[in-house]
Amino acid sequence: MKDSAFVHAGNLSRFVNTNERLLGGERPRGAVLEFPGLGGGSCLGGHMDNAVYETEYTARLAEEGILAVYVCAGPWSWMNRGAVRLTEAVAAALLEKYGLPSYFPFAATGGSMGGTGALIWSLSTRYHVSGCAAACPGIDLLNHYFSDQPHQRTLFDAAASYDQPIEESLKSLSPQYRLDELKDIPYFIVGDGADECFPIAGTDSFVSRMKGRGLPVDYRRLEGARHGEFTPEVRDALTEFVIGCFA
Repeated sequence: MKDSAFVHAGNLSRFVNTNERLLGGERPRGAVLEFPGLGGGSCLGGHMDNAVYETEYTARLAEEGILAVYVCAGPWSWMNRGAVRLTEAVAAALLEKYGLPSYFPFAATGGSMGGTGALIWSLSTRYHVSGCAAACPGIDLLNHYFSDQPHQRTLFDAAASYDQPIEESLKSLSPQYRLDELKDIPYFIVGDGADECFPIAGTDSFVSRMKGRGLPVDYRRLEGARHGEFTPEVRDALTEFVIGCFA
Protein backbone atom coordinates (compact mmCIF):
# COMPACT_ATOMS: atom_id res chain seq x y z
CA MET A 1 0.00 0.00 0.00
CA LYS A 2 1.16 3.52 -0.75
CA ASP A 3 1.95 6.05 1.98
CA SER A 4 -1.20 7.93 0.96
CA ALA A 5 -3.23 5.08 2.46
CA PHE A 6 -1.77 5.97 5.85
CA VAL A 7 -1.47 9.78 5.70
CA HIS A 8 -4.18 11.55 3.73
CA ALA A 9 -6.63 14.45 3.79
CA GLY A 10 -8.99 12.57 6.09
CA ASN A 11 -6.49 12.01 8.90
CA LEU A 12 -4.04 14.86 8.29
CA SER A 13 -4.84 16.47 11.64
CA ARG A 14 -3.24 13.47 13.34
CA PHE A 15 0.11 14.48 11.89
CA VAL A 16 0.08 18.29 11.87
CA ASN A 17 -1.19 21.33 13.72
CA THR A 18 -2.26 24.26 11.55
CA ASN A 19 -3.73 27.75 11.45
CA GLU A 20 -6.46 26.53 9.11
CA ARG A 21 -9.29 28.12 11.12
CA LEU A 22 -7.65 31.52 10.81
CA LEU A 23 -7.83 31.28 7.01
CA GLY A 24 -11.61 31.33 7.22
CA GLY A 25 -12.14 28.72 4.55
CA GLU A 26 -9.94 30.46 1.99
CA ARG A 27 -7.70 28.32 -0.18
CA PRO A 28 -4.06 28.91 0.83
CA ARG A 29 -1.64 30.46 -1.63
CA GLY A 30 1.34 28.88 0.12
CA ALA A 31 2.18 26.69 3.08
CA VAL A 32 4.93 27.07 5.67
CA LEU A 33 6.10 23.79 7.12
CA GLU A 34 7.61 24.16 10.56
CA PHE A 35 9.68 21.36 12.06
CA PRO A 36 10.01 20.68 15.80
CA GLY A 37 13.02 21.10 17.98
CA LEU A 38 14.07 18.41 20.43
CA GLY A 39 11.15 17.44 22.62
CA GLY A 40 8.51 18.66 20.19
CA GLY A 41 8.51 22.43 20.75
CA SER A 42 9.87 25.28 18.67
CA CYS A 43 11.41 28.67 19.34
CA LEU A 44 9.15 29.90 16.52
CA GLY A 45 6.06 29.16 18.62
CA GLY A 46 4.70 25.78 17.58
CA HIS A 47 4.37 22.60 19.62
CA MET A 48 3.28 19.06 18.87
CA ASP A 49 0.93 19.03 21.87
CA ASN A 50 -1.28 21.77 20.44
CA ALA A 51 -4.48 20.79 18.63
CA VAL A 52 -4.21 23.93 16.47
CA TYR A 53 -1.49 26.44 15.69
CA GLU A 54 -2.92 29.86 16.38
CA THR A 55 -0.46 32.51 17.54
CA GLU A 56 0.32 36.09 16.59
CA TYR A 57 2.79 34.71 14.07
CA THR A 58 0.38 32.31 12.40
CA ALA A 59 -2.38 34.92 12.43
CA ARG A 60 -0.07 37.21 10.47
CA LEU A 61 0.54 34.43 7.98
CA ALA A 62 -3.21 33.80 7.69
CA GLU A 63 -3.72 37.47 6.83
CA GLU A 64 -1.49 36.82 3.83
CA GLY A 65 -3.34 33.66 2.85
CA ILE A 66 -0.52 31.40 4.07
CA LEU A 67 -1.17 28.09 5.79
CA ALA A 68 1.10 27.41 8.77
CA VAL A 69 1.73 23.69 9.24
CA TYR A 70 3.50 22.32 12.30
CA VAL A 71 4.74 18.90 11.24
CA CYS A 72 4.65 16.39 14.10
CA ALA A 73 7.77 14.47 13.17
CA GLY A 74 9.43 12.50 15.94
CA PRO A 75 10.92 14.72 18.66
CA TRP A 76 14.31 12.98 18.26
CA SER A 77 14.17 12.58 14.49
CA TRP A 78 16.75 15.16 13.32
CA MET A 79 15.06 14.97 9.88
CA ASN A 80 16.20 11.42 9.30
CA ARG A 81 14.74 9.45 6.40
CA GLY A 82 11.64 8.60 8.43
CA ALA A 83 10.95 12.27 9.12
CA VAL A 84 11.53 13.13 5.46
CA ARG A 85 9.10 10.40 4.43
CA LEU A 86 6.47 11.63 6.87
CA THR A 87 6.86 15.20 5.63
CA GLU A 88 6.50 14.08 2.02
CA ALA A 89 3.30 12.27 2.97
CA VAL A 90 2.05 15.39 4.77
CA ALA A 91 2.78 17.56 1.73
CA ALA A 92 0.87 15.15 -0.51
CA ALA A 93 -2.07 15.13 1.90
CA LEU A 94 -2.12 18.95 1.95
CA LEU A 95 -2.34 19.06 -1.84
CA GLU A 96 -5.15 16.50 -1.70
CA LYS A 97 -7.08 18.30 1.03
CA TYR A 98 -7.07 21.71 -0.61
CA GLY A 99 -7.12 20.58 -4.23
CA LEU A 100 -3.75 22.17 -4.93
CA PRO A 101 -1.47 21.70 -7.95
CA SER A 102 1.81 19.81 -7.81
CA TYR A 103 3.76 23.08 -8.16
CA PHE A 104 2.14 24.57 -5.04
CA PRO A 105 4.84 26.41 -3.04
CA PHE A 106 6.09 25.36 0.38
CA ALA A 107 8.53 27.10 2.70
CA ALA A 108 10.54 25.20 5.31
CA THR A 109 11.17 26.62 8.78
CA GLY A 110 12.35 25.58 12.22
CA GLY A 111 14.69 26.29 15.07
CA SER A 112 17.51 24.15 16.53
CA MET A 113 16.77 20.55 15.47
CA GLY A 114 13.91 22.08 13.47
CA GLY A 115 16.35 24.40 11.74
CA THR A 116 18.45 21.41 10.77
CA GLY A 117 15.26 19.75 9.58
CA ALA A 118 14.26 22.71 7.45
CA LEU A 119 17.60 22.64 5.63
CA ILE A 120 17.65 18.86 5.16
CA TRP A 121 14.02 18.58 4.03
CA SER A 122 14.49 21.46 1.58
CA LEU A 123 17.26 19.61 -0.23
CA SER A 124 15.50 16.23 0.00
CA THR A 125 11.94 16.93 -1.07
CA ARG A 126 10.31 16.31 -4.43
CA TYR A 127 7.96 19.25 -3.81
CA HIS A 128 8.45 22.89 -4.75
CA VAL A 129 10.27 24.80 -2.00
CA SER A 130 10.24 28.58 -2.31
CA GLY A 131 12.40 29.40 0.72
CA CYS A 132 13.97 28.12 3.93
CA ALA A 133 14.30 29.84 7.31
CA ALA A 134 16.49 28.11 9.90
CA ALA A 135 17.14 29.52 13.35
CA CYS A 136 20.16 28.30 15.35
CA PRO A 137 20.38 25.08 13.32
CA GLY A 138 22.64 22.16 14.05
CA ILE A 139 25.07 22.19 11.12
CA ASP A 140 27.50 19.35 11.84
CA LEU A 141 25.79 16.57 13.80
CA LEU A 142 28.78 14.24 13.65
CA ASN A 143 30.91 16.77 15.49
CA HIS A 144 27.97 17.63 17.76
CA TYR A 145 27.66 13.98 18.79
CA PHE A 146 31.09 14.03 20.39
CA SER A 147 30.91 17.58 21.75
CA ASP A 148 27.45 17.55 23.39
CA GLN A 149 26.81 14.42 25.44
CA PRO A 150 23.20 15.26 26.44
CA HIS A 151 22.16 14.98 22.78
CA GLN A 152 24.03 11.75 22.02
CA ARG A 153 21.09 9.44 22.65
CA THR A 154 18.84 11.48 20.36
CA LEU A 155 21.39 11.52 17.56
CA PHE A 156 22.11 7.81 17.81
CA ASP A 157 18.38 7.10 17.79
CA ALA A 158 17.93 9.18 14.62
CA ALA A 159 20.86 7.52 12.86
CA ALA A 160 20.53 3.92 14.03
CA SER A 161 17.93 2.78 11.49
CA TYR A 162 20.28 3.34 8.55
CA ASP A 163 22.05 0.26 7.19
CA GLN A 164 25.43 1.96 7.23
CA PRO A 165 27.99 3.20 9.78
CA ILE A 166 26.62 5.71 12.30
CA GLU A 167 29.25 8.20 11.12
CA GLU A 168 27.82 8.18 7.61
CA SER A 169 24.27 8.43 8.92
CA LEU A 170 25.11 11.49 11.01
CA LYS A 171 26.76 13.09 8.00
CA SER A 172 23.61 12.51 5.97
CA LEU A 173 21.64 14.41 8.64
CA SER A 174 24.12 17.30 8.66
CA PRO A 175 23.80 20.34 6.35
CA GLN A 176 27.59 20.70 6.69
CA TYR A 177 28.18 17.63 4.53
CA ARG A 178 25.35 18.24 2.07
CA LEU A 179 25.87 21.88 1.23
CA ASP A 180 26.39 21.13 -2.46
CA GLU A 181 22.87 19.67 -2.54
CA LEU A 182 21.17 22.82 -1.28
CA LYS A 183 18.69 24.20 -3.76
CA ASP A 184 19.03 27.67 -5.23
CA ILE A 185 16.27 29.27 -3.16
CA PRO A 186 16.26 32.16 -0.65
CA TYR A 187 17.55 31.33 2.84
CA PHE A 188 17.15 33.12 6.16
CA ILE A 189 19.61 31.93 8.80
CA VAL A 190 19.74 33.06 12.42
CA GLY A 191 22.94 32.45 14.37
CA ASP A 192 23.14 32.96 18.14
CA GLY A 193 26.45 34.50 19.12
CA ALA A 194 26.55 32.81 22.53
CA ASP A 195 24.89 29.56 21.46
CA GLU A 196 25.72 26.92 24.05
CA CYS A 197 24.53 24.03 21.82
CA PHE A 198 25.84 24.82 18.36
CA PRO A 199 28.92 27.09 18.39
CA ILE A 200 28.46 30.18 16.26
CA ALA A 201 31.73 29.52 14.39
CA GLY A 202 30.12 26.54 12.70
CA THR A 203 27.13 28.61 11.56
CA ASP A 204 29.41 31.42 10.37
CA SER A 205 31.45 28.99 8.30
CA PHE A 206 28.39 27.30 6.82
CA VAL A 207 26.80 30.58 5.79
CA SER A 208 30.09 31.72 4.27
CA ARG A 209 30.19 28.56 2.18
CA MET A 210 26.56 29.06 1.15
CA LYS A 211 27.41 32.53 -0.08
CA GLY A 212 30.46 31.13 -1.82
CA ARG A 213 28.12 28.90 -3.78
CA GLY A 214 26.14 31.98 -4.77
CA LEU A 215 23.06 31.09 -2.73
CA PRO A 216 20.90 34.02 -1.60
CA VAL A 217 21.28 34.12 2.19
CA ASP A 218 20.01 36.66 4.70
CA TYR A 219 22.18 35.94 7.76
CA ARG A 220 21.23 37.46 11.11
CA ARG A 221 24.00 36.97 13.66
CA LEU A 222 22.79 37.86 17.15
CA GLU A 223 25.71 38.86 19.35
CA GLY A 224 25.36 37.61 22.92
CA ALA A 225 22.21 35.60 22.20
CA ARG A 226 21.90 32.14 23.72
CA HIS A 227 20.45 29.15 21.91
CA GLY A 228 16.98 29.88 20.55
CA GLU A 229 16.84 33.55 21.47
CA PHE A 230 15.45 36.20 19.16
CA THR A 231 15.32 39.96 19.12
CA PRO A 232 11.92 41.37 18.13
CA GLU A 233 13.49 42.86 15.02
CA VAL A 234 14.91 39.53 13.81
CA ARG A 235 11.72 37.67 14.64
CA ASP A 236 9.75 40.20 12.58
CA ALA A 237 12.29 39.89 9.78
CA LEU A 238 11.89 36.11 9.75
CA THR A 239 8.12 36.50 9.50
CA GLU A 240 8.44 38.90 6.60
CA PHE A 241 10.93 36.58 4.92
CA VAL A 242 8.42 33.74 5.11
CA ILE A 243 5.68 35.92 3.66
CA GLY A 244 8.05 37.03 0.90
CA CYS A 245 8.60 33.41 -0.11
CA PHE A 246 5.11 33.52 -1.64
CA ALA A 247 5.27 36.94 -3.29
